[in-house]
Amino acid sequence: MEEMLEQVLDLASITEGAEIIPLVERALIRKALQKTGGNQVRAARLLGISRNTLRSRMKKYRIAKEVEITRG
Repeated sequence: MEEMLEQVLDLASITEGAEIIPLVERALIRKALQKTGGNQVRAARLLGISRNTLRSRMKKYRIAKEVEITRG
């Protein structure tokens, strides 16, 4: 886990001006949806957030459920 965090922070220093938290959050949501076959309830549970919060963040980051199912 420590190594992964170091890599994320290294990436943040390369992507000047980009906020790292939204990038990581978006990637985690996409991965959780892929892992659960697009099931939002299971993805939300995996992330430790409510389904409504997941849906809100999917909208915020323009993540479409259909896209996640086909890419999984």
